[in-house]
Amino acid sequence: MTLPSISLPTRIDQARLKWTSLQQQHLYFAPVRHHSPACAYAVLSLIDSVKPDYILIEGPDTFNSLIPSLTDKDTLPPVAIMGQAEYCHHDSGLEEREKSLHSAYFPFCEYSPEWQALRGGLRINATTRFIDLPWAAQVNNEEYSDLQSRSLQKERYLAHSQFIAQLAKQCHCRDHDDVWEHLFELRSIEALADWQTLFYDIFIWCALARLDYEPEVLASEGSSQREAHMLTHIKTIKQHEPNAKILIVTGGAHTLALIEGLASSQPHSFAISSSEQKHFTKMQKMGEKEQAWLIRYSFDRLDALNGYASGMPSPAFYQQAWQSLMQQHHDKLENNEAAKQPTQVYRNKMGIAFLSSVAQTIREQQFDNPPSYLTVKLAAEQSLRLA
Repeated sequence: MTLPSISLPTRIDQARLKWTSLQQQHLYFAPVRHHSPACAYAVLSLIDSVKPDYILIEGPDTFNSLIPSLTDKDTLPPVAIMGQAEYCHHDSGLEEREKSLHSAYFPFCEYSPEWQALRGGLRINATTRFIDLPWAAQVNNEEYSDLQSRSLQKERYLAHSQFIAQLAKQCHCRDHDDVWEHLFELRSIEALADWQTLFYDIFIWCALARLDYEPEVLASEGSSQREAHMLTHIKTIKQHEPNAKILIVTGGAHTLALIEGLASSQPHSFAISSSEQKHFTKMQKMGEKEQAWLIRYSFDRLDALNGYASGMPSPAFYQQAWQSLMQQHHDKLENNEAAKQPTQVYRNKMGIAFLSSVAQTIREQQFDNPPSYLTVKLAAEQSLRLA
């Protein structure tokens, strides 16, 4: 399904034309939802189709030193980058500002679009880089009142969008996660491979959600500053290598601003002003004060139902969905008999296998009244009828 029936604001219509113009300049956009199997598969399809020279990923540029560890063959997700930086309390009333240490996490699972972008870049020998504002700069752009750690992949625009809330009602869905599943995750593998259409639709979805927020709000919570930093990274490469193919993988909420920023500088050969360069250098110097490590992570910490700011619910289930998608992809490459089966058959098999594995785990943990074979069979039949 696409989103052509929605009447779009003029700003978004203009941005789509700018998108096309920028793509002719070898700038490719992949607006994603973090930890989405659909987006991860489309990123892989885009990489295989375009074979970009650079893959630029939303994430503090101070994390670039950890890319070799992330792409090492022995690094297996889920993993995360943990960053730490000092926050200066501006209202302390003291001559020397009081400081506290704040942490942020940038997690990856196998079906994270960012993870597949890193691995896909390694496969085609592309240069991969993080291009977001350093965490040390981000932490001092936001209002912090406690020592709570933060996610660097926040998706507040989707969760609080009036547009998405109304769309969910029209689609008879419970919330933004449910309508996302309906519109994007349940597309066939052929539709997911059509990265141009998928990313156009995700762009519209995220841009409409972003328009619920005033520019002052975006500036106060740091999005505008982050996008300016990402734009400087992109324009720097474009100036030095005008013909380079550049893939830009960011949360979909940022894509509108990036398109508009690049389009406005396109007639000037993506020139960077002295004030932009000065601010960019200042932010990078701030990043010298932070530290970052690659750490183990887990599915329960990735779960939106446990309070994670940008996770999709039930990440272990989506891992199964990703593995099913990869099996279907493999079958199509091998052109074997299984490849003739529609996507729904793969999903049905995955659902039954998932129910069976849950039942087996319950038995192994020796819970009271573990589900019998008949219980699992009836649950599987009911799920297929409901689907």
